[in-house]
Amino acid sequence: LSGLPDIDALKRLMQSMAMLDAILSPEWEYRYYSFNSKWAKGEQMGSMRDGSGDDLFALFNAHGCVLKGFDHEAPMTPYAKRSRKVWPGVLDLVPAVFARGLNEPAFMMADTTFCIWRQYSDNCWQVGKIKFPKLFFQVDFLVHQFIQRRQIGIITQDAQVHPRREFGQS
Repeated sequence: LSGLPDIDALKRLMQSMAMLDAILSPEWEYRYYSFNSKWAKGEQMGSMRDGSGDDLFALFNAHGCVLKGFDHEAPMTPYAKRSRKVWPGVLDLVPAVFARGLNEPAFMMADTTFCIWRQYSDNCWQVGKIKFPKLFFQVDFLVHQFIQRRQIGIITQDAQVHPRREFGQS
């Protein structure tokens, strides 16, 4: 989680990714990234969808940001169990200031493998008390993909865009 930028830098990053994706993919259904600056009164929402069923939603409000994600191949997927419930601890400690996001139908909360949040008063990103499955590295694929900028290029914490370099280029 230390690789995630602060709340405002993350918002700029998601806005930048959505703008670049809109330029590269004019048809909304083919985009990976989107950003809605008028999601609800006092809220903005950024998202990433990889086209294979994985997603990331970021809800920004006056208190901070909550990130909800789903990786269909994660050992913590609700579909790996008969009960189809979100893995214990993933959503349990999310602050009440983000409750509206946890009840948002568009975020498909039943399909959750990770949830990360940060209030402006926090000095780092937070997660619930989760007993991770064995052989799980505690870094979800989507968060890793989001940080690494595999799809469009590398974007630093200050939201500067750097094109991907081909092998052998310096």
